[in-house]
Amino acid sequence: MLCLLAAPDFGILWGPDSGFVYAQEERRDADWARYSEIYDSPEMIPEPPKEFTGQGGERFRLMSETLVEVPATGRRKRISGEVIYREVSRDMAAPDTARMEVWDEESKKTFEAVLPLESASFEGERWNGDFAFTVTFHTYGADYYRLGELQILHDPDGPSLWTHRAALLKELGKKEEDYRIESIDWAGEAYRDENGVLCRDARASGSRRVWDCRAVYAGETALPDYTRYRLLMEYERVEPEAGEAAYGTPGREAVRDAGRPAHQGALPRGAAREALPAWLRWLRTGAGVSFGLLLAAAAIWGFRQLLKLAGRLQEERERES
Repeated sequence: MLCLLAAPDFGILWGPDSGFVYAQEERRDADWARYSEIYDSPEMIPEPPKEFTGQGGERFRLMSETLVEVPATGRRKRISGEVIYREVSRDMAAPDTARMEVWDEESKKTFEAVLPLESASFEGERWNGDFAFTVTFHTYGADYYRLGELQILHDPDGPSLWTHRAALLKELGKKEEDYRIESIDWAGEAYRDENGVLCRDARASGSRRVWDCRAVYAGETALPDYTRYRLLMEYERVEPEAGEAAYGTPGREAVRDAGRPAHQGALPRGAAREALPAWLRWLRTGAGVSFGLLLAAAAIWGFRQLLKLAGRLQEERERES
């Protein structure tokens, strides 16, 4: 019985990073709450500020701190690895699956993954002298022995199998182009088996054609769960003290919006115009009335002149006719 085992050389596994699955954030009954960044351990979380000032000038004071666990679960990613099986024969196939150790950078854990075979290639062809098998002669001392359809005569000086090397390989299911029998010798003295039959073993040895099989295993696998941490910080609003404005600098009035700038020469909104003296108002009104009468008189005079001109032109046409 021939047993050929290949010793694998494990390679390094690589794979793309994957994202986290974070817990839902929950707000508390506080004036203001926020979470810190997420860290690998509670010791890495920095101390939160005891007080801070908001954008509107309000001041807040730290009310409570709560350590929140952030579980990362359900992560999956595709990983691949390479296994080299040394000195394999042509009739040996790479295993369909391989169990590999994988390092997960995110969780900082090592885990085992069973990956399916993706591809295999052979390289480094050569002959290896580790081929050997045992042939048992039953009823040792008989006139002849049967090997398949062949009858082999008994030879007390040796196994008498040298001329039947091809038949031996055929019985083993091996090809002559890949296996060579180079010697056949007795392996110990005759003995009786469990049935009392006299037997003797012969040892055949030689070499086989071998390659190094480079097998690639790949597939998507589940990644280990792990936990990270962050800090929930709850703040309460600090009421302004006496003499301190609700917003802005203490003791100063809050700056208000000045609005858009007015156009040059325009009267500001809500401003009252300056009152004029009575005599100046009478003079301005009288000048306006006099100017209006003067325009009316000029219009009447011009109309009368046009009528006179039209009458003279009519008389000249009648004399000519």
